[in-house]
Amino acid sequence: MKVLILPAHRNPSDTASFMLARDIEAMMEANGRQTAVCSQLTGFNNAVKFDAPVPAGKKKLFGKWDAPDSQEEVLYRSGMLDTSFLRDDISAVRKAIKTYQPDMIFEFCRPSGIIAARAEHVPYISYVPYGTYKDIPFETSYLKPLNKALSEHHLEQVLRIRDMYDAAARRITIGPSMLYPKMKNVYQLGSLCSHRKAHTEKKHVCIFLGSSGKWPKELIEDSFLGAPYDVFAWYTDAQASARGHLKIMSTPRTELIAGSEACIHDGTDVVFSKCLYLGIPQVLIDDGSWNRHRNASALIRLGSGIVLNEETVTMAKLYESYRKIITEPAYKKRALRAAEALYNDPDLSETAKHF
Repeated sequence: MKVLILPAHRNPSDTASFMLARDIEAMMEANGRQTAVCSQLTGFNNAVKFDAPVPAGKKKLFGKWDAPDSQEEVLYRSGMLDTSFLRDDISAVRKAIKTYQPDMIFEFCRPSGIIAARAEHVPYISYVPYGTYKDIPFETSYLKPLNKALSEHHLEQVLRIRDMYDAAARRITIGPSMLYPKMKNVYQLGSLCSHRKAHTEKKHVCIFLGSSGKWPKELIEDSFLGAPYDVFAWYTDAQASARGHLKIMSTPRTELIAGSEACIHDGTDVVFSKCLYLGIPQVLIDDGSWNRHRNASALIRLGSGIVLNEETVTMAKLYESYRKIITEPAYKKRALRAAEALYNDPDLSETAKHF
């Protein structure tokens, strides 16, 4: 089977989409599937690469006092519902379909990908974010360009983004079952890592600050440059380098989370979930946006990590929080307790059987 993966394009370096799409790529390939990716994002493993346009975001997408509420608003403000982007992206995806001839398409919050899949009569699987099925009000004008594109391709118009999933061969989501309510007719993947596999604990730390706008390069270097253990760090536009034990990654290698001593990150669903399933204590930097704040609240309830505010985080606060979660055994015990409660959730190997 050949699978075409379509990550979302909320910004030119959409880290959450990249991490999720790369995990799906690995899952598919581990199950004997051939993969391709239509995206401007780079860093995938063996997938055939097809180019795609980049949306022109209208304004800062996330912010403490300016976080979008509905999925429709998120897509609108990212530029993914603009007339020009929809036209160019539908064309790019249709070209990839005709060239690669996939048996299945995996799309992540990318309406243009759904339109292209239906226009080319290829079955698609949709990733459904939590909150998509909430009846949150939004400006009806947000969907005008999308409905125009649907009409141009002889497809029915929609009242909400969730209507785009009606023709999907399958709807999926990811996330720990004990934290997120089950959505009707949506298959919950659970963990995209092998959380049932025994992992040897190592003396290294993982840092993923791709979405954070708080000068991550300086923050990381000031906090961890002199560390006596390996620190694997990544942030948007990072260039690979190594200074002592501080190793900067150009690609967010989330596979390093397994067995690590602790993980510092910006609340991205993929990293947060992996840490939970693997029993890794966390320091989460919250910016108040809906998904990151939801994960921060869950981490506080579980007691397996510390939450910092992006607006007030400093080198001293970051390092002290990290020192606290590795020196106080209670954080590790709570992290392992949460992982034990999630043990029966499907992991990467079991999930792959369904696709």
